[in-house]
Amino acid sequence: NERKNNIINLNKYRVNNIYSNKDMYDLIIYYHDYMNNKSDDIEKELRSIIDRYRVKDITSIQDKIKRYSLKPGGNYYVGKCLNDIFGLRIIIDDMDLDNLYNYLNNNLSSEFKITKGPSNQPTYKAIHLYFGNNDNNSFKWELQIWNKSDEMYNILSHDKYKQEYKEWSIRYDKEKGE
Repeated sequence: NERKNNIINLNKYRVNNIYSNKDMYDLIIYYHDYMNNKSDDIEKELRSIIDRYRVKDITSIQDKIKRYSLKPGGNYYVGKCLNDIFGLRIIIDDMDLDNLYNYLNNNLSSEFKITKGPSNQPTYKAIHLYFGNNDNNSFKWELQIWNKSDEMYNILSHDKYKQEYKEWSIRYDKEKGE
């Protein structure tokens, strides 16, 4: 049974089936709205240590679902695809990110997943830490750790990446007649 005691296992649902499964789509929308309502409270609690937080825009969520659905195989779990609906960022004074990555990778429990910035964005330098890695019943939270000296390049790289996927989404929708 995929659903037990009103708990949905996000790693039993595939991204390419989200729109055909009303429960899953409703859960995503509910969680998005819930985090929007709670984000100000979270910011008040963490304002001394975080530089930015955000709840992913619903159109970005929908675009991410489309992109993951069309990847070869299109068989990604919802938990893997939607691992950053809520995100936090801290910007630290210059530190060797490779050393920090190695330290975190060697000392954090398996409840955390840690990655370096994506290789398809060479000017983007960051560590991404995902909370709740072993919990398949909850959406993950993402913490990005940036160096102050990389901030401008990371913002430009993110803006370029976001523009590319917006253009891709427009082309995809036109091809599909939406």
